[in-house]
Formats: sequence, C-alpha cells, structure tokens
Amino acid sequence: MAADRILIIEDSRLHRQVLQAKLSAAGYQVETAADGESGIKQALEAPPALVITDMDMPGLSGQDVCRRLKAEDATRMVPIIMFTGNVTLDKVEQLDAGADDYLPKSSDLRELFAKVRVFLRIKHLQDQLHEQNEKLRYENEQNERELRMAREVQLGLLPREGGRRGRLQVAFRYFPMYFVGGDLFDVVESAGGTAFFISDVSGHGVSAAFVTAMIKTSVLTYSGVDLSVGDLVERVNRAISSLVQGGRFVTAFFGILDADGTKVQYVNAGHLPVLVIRAGSEQVDLLESTQLPLGVLDELIVETDEVDVKTGDRLILYTDGITEAFGPGNEQFGMERFRQTVLAHNGGDVEELVEGVVQDLVRFTGRDTFDDDVNLVACEIIEP
Repeated sequence: MAADRILIIEDSRLHRQVLQAKLSAAGYQVETAADGESGIKQALEAPPALVITDMDMPGLSGQDVCRRLKAEDATRMVPIIMFTGNVTLDKVEQLDAGADDYLPKSSDLRELFAKVRVFLRIKHLQDQLHEQNEKLRYENEQNERELRMAREVQLGLLPREGGRRGRLQVAFRYFPMYFVGGDLFDVVESAGGTAFFISDVSGHGVSAAFVTAMIKTSVLTYSGVDLSVGDLVERVNRAISSLVQGGRFVTAFFGILDADGTKVQYVNAGHLPVLVIRAGSEQVDLLESTQLPLGVLDELIVETDEVDVKTGDRLILYTDGITEAFGPGNEQFGMERFRQTVLAHNGGDVEELVEGVVQDLVRFTGRDTFDDDVNLVACEIIEP
C-alpha cells in the first residue's frame, strides 16, 4: 500500500526540514510548501491525506489556508492540523476556521505524530466509506436502468389500449407499485371465443415480472389451440411452477366468453371474486375462487365453472391493490366500498367506469401512488 502523503505548509525552513525528516523516517511521503498560496495550489493539484500548517506566515495565514481548503470539494475532507508557535491564539477560533486540531510547536512531537496517526485512520475510514457509497450509487443507478428496461418490457406485455376485443369492450388502468410489478391482464381472441385473464404474483420487482412474462407467453402460445379454460390453466401452472418458489404463488382468474356471447367458462385460482354487473340493473354476481393459486403445486387438477351472460353485462376484474388500499385513518378501501364505487360509476361506458373508480380510490387514499400494484379491468359484453 502506498505511503500516506502529508503536506507541510510552513514558512520556517528549519521547521519544514525537521518535520519532513521526522515524518519521512516514520514512513510517510512528505511534501512541503513555504507559504499559504503555494500550499493551497499543491493541495488542489494533488490532494494529500493530511495537511500540517503553521498559523503566522507571510501572505495567507494558517486560518486563510484552512478556509480555502475546506471550501474546495477536492480538499474538503482532508484533515488539517494547525501547528504553530503562537501560543496566544484562541483554539476555538482556529477550529472554527476549518482546522481539525490545534497544537503549539512547544508540544512534544510525539503528540503531533499521535494526532497524525489518528487523523489518517479517520481519513482512511472516510475514503472507504466514500468508495463504498460511490459503488452503491453506481449499482443503484445500474439497477434503476435495468428496472426501467424491465418496466418497458413488462408494459409491452400489457394491452396498449382498451377497445373492442372480440365480443368484449375493454377498459383498464394499471399502476405498478415499483418500476415493475407482479400484476398482469390481457384480453385475446382465442379458438374458443374471447379469452381474458388477470393475475397477481405474490411479491414485487423483477422476479415477479419474470413470472408474469411466462404467464403471458403461455396464454399466447395456447390461445390459438382449442382448449377448455381448465386445460389452459393447467398448462400455465405447469409452465410457471418452477419459477414460483419459496412460498410464493400466483392468484389468477381466467375466463373464455363463447362466440355467441352467452356463456363464460372460468377458473378462479385463489383470486379475488370477479364482479358480474347485470345489464340494466344493480345486480352484482360474484365469481368466487374455487381453486388453489397457481404455483402451489406442480400439477393442478382444475375444475371449470360457468356463468350465463348477455349483451350489456359487465365483468370487473381487479387486484388487491385496490381493496387493500389504506386511507389516512388507516381504514381499508375494502370489498364493499369497491362494489359500491363500481356501481356508482356504472352509468357511463367502461372507460368512464374505470376512470371514476380510480379517481375515487385516489381521493380515498389522499395520494396518487399506492402501496401495492393497482390493476382494474372492465369488460362489457357487446353485440357481434
């Protein structure tokens, strides 16, 4: 390891020589300056590990040197010991000027050397801390860049906009908690009609987003195959089971609206109940969970449920980032409030419905960021 570099700023040639000789013999690399101006110049060009400066010098005083060096970014953290023959000086005044310690020249040199060792240890710790902070800053910036890229990839998995999908008119809002989240949904035309799903991976971040990508890939792979919704869910579970470990799981709702727009076959695997709002009324049916979440078992035996629907009925899919959102009084938004909010905004089209619900959620929580991923999808059954 290279020897610590010490800069001595001292107008007395004799004192410079004595200090330089003693410190060099102790293993330090020593540089000297005969006045404050040249000392400051040397320090800024190549910041030393420590500065020892006299107080009374021609031109700039030791106090001036301290102030100048402490004002510069390059030397702000360099410790300065004021070593002076002027014993009448106010020690507090010297410290206020930027000196880290003050010692009369009448003191034993062993005391000066002890202070040098102490301040160099502190400087080494500061340098290590600075290096670690810089490393962490770089890693954080790198992670942010990677998360932004992952977010772009994940947003690419989501529909770009609402609109007509087969026999469904779709509107949605999605707000990930972090750069990337664990929620996913889509509506695609399939061999058996119009398929739609929503899923929520336990946890957040890149690992959760990776699972959502596999879910989307599986759904797209099998959307062109004439499968029942139960077969589709079994295959999706098989595809992601090796990725979902350590007690994690995926809640999901998968549905297929038949080509006639009269029946929805569905599987609710541990997900929140989907709301079915009947056309022209305030009747709300709940499509409750009847299955384990995905990823709990490598192989699932899935039972399919079915519900009759007609044109004008609406299906509301969502994740727990809505129902478990907290207001200022630590009160949850809750399932019943969500149901009432959906009904309150059901008079307009599905785009107005999802926007109204989200705005009410923002008013309830008092902020437009959330403690969990928020995902809301409204699908209305429409004429062919």
